[in-house]
Amino acid sequence: MDLSQINTQAKNQLVILRELQALFEKHKLQMWVKGGWAIDFMLGKVTRPHEDIDLVTWIQYRECLEEELVKAGYKQLFVKEPFCNRQSDFQKDNVDLSIGYIWLHYLS
Repeated sequence: MDLSQINTQAKNQLVILRELQALFEKHKLQMWVKGGWAIDFMLGKVTRPHEDIDLVTWIQYRECLEEELVKAGYKQLFVKEPFCNRQSDFQKDNVDLSIGYIWLHYLS
């Protein structure tokens, strides 16, 4: 990905994404990038400014992940009622991060 022509916000977001990748790897957690950054990684270039970083991970990682992010200097933000059981929001270095949680539900 060519970083020579991207703005400061995008560079900060990429630094945070690298930091998140290391945190997830350290704790052997899975994550997936979604939204605009996922498209940009697929295309191999930054196509537009992004307001935030959107990730998805398994619900069973939530408690560990929230604790580790706070330890790493992320500020946990309030999540509105309809989403509070399915999402955690954080901010660090003026970068907003939203983590959606998924779980497997087997139909019998």
